Amino acid sequence: MLIPILAAYIVMQTNFLLLRDITVRSINKVLFNGLTFEIKKGENWALIGESGSGKSALLQAIAGKLNISNGEIAYYFFDDYLKNNPAQHDGLFTYHKLLALVEPKHHFKNLSNTTDFYYQQRYNSSDSEDALTVAEYLDDIEHNTVNNYWDITKVVVLLKLENLVQKQIIKLSNGETKRLRLASALLKNPVLLLLDNPLAGLDVQTRAEFNVILGAIIASGITIVMTATPAEIPTVITNIAVLENGAITQTFAQTDFKPEQFGHYHEINIDLSAIRDLIGPAHENAYRQIIKMQDVNIRYGSNLVLNNVNWEVKPGERWALLGANGAGKSTLLS
Repeated sequence: MLIPILAAYIVMQTNFLLLRDITVRSINKVLFNGLTFEIKKGENWALIGESGSGKSALLQAIAGKLNISNGEIAYYFFDDYLKNNPAQHDGLFTYHKLLALVEPKHHFKNLSNTTDFYYQQRYNSSDSEDALTVAEYLDDIEHNTVNNYWDITKVVVLLKLENLVQKQIIKLSNGETKRLRLASALLKNPVLLLLDNPLAGLDVQTRAEFNVILGAIIASGITIVMTATPAEIPTVITNIAVLENGAITQTFAQTDFKPEQFGHYHEINIDLSAIRDLIGPAHENAYRQIIKMQDVNIRYGSNLVLNNVNWEVKPGERWALLGANGAGKSTLLS
């Protein structure tokens, strides 16, 4: 009798999270049908798969944002937390308090306590008067009163927000916004951190430093589950799950994973004749310039975003805009 009891105890000690045969529906679509996914303590997972395979939906299901019609999700980390912190054992304290989901779309509130932000609003400087600064936004985050390892000072240093603390959040670039949202998630000191496409919008330098950032987060005791592309899986990730049509088709340890095998999930058949019809017959351009900027300046308030920009785009040229977050790439396009 002792052996089965001991085995059960060991399983309870190593389990972190278990999705068992879950079925999830959204409107008239079945997102998952009998999906099982297990995370052990000490594991950090990357979810890969083509667009629409279910990566983001799986994060949302774990976060409790999608209804589970069949099956169950066992939040073992929540049970462990309550054992170690019995004072938190009440009906108001749920597993939601111990996880944080960082999604691509942000929902910042302004000083009027509304979410009336819109895409590229940062170019309308008159709206900035109703926007919080980075410091005010971070100070307003509800902190975990039991585990408070991550404070404002630490997240500002980790995510290199020192020069942004007095900047209104409406004026942040896409990459700066991404870093701020990760900082706000860390201030909640979650046990489980869910990151949906965290590398999107980050500049080259921040991408290169992302392993260090994730390593510091993991070292603080936080488990990470993130979506990623096969070629951009951080080295601190221990396991990879491949999703296809709402099912986990393969799992790998990081040491066994070969990203080159997942560069293209399916061969794409392109009807070249249809493209030619859309483009129309070839003809010589009647102009020599597509775009011409001469000594262009863009500023709002005292902030000079573009300073004497001279740029010319000629027919047939293909340009890539490179630069750090906040350098002015999106402003130039806008």
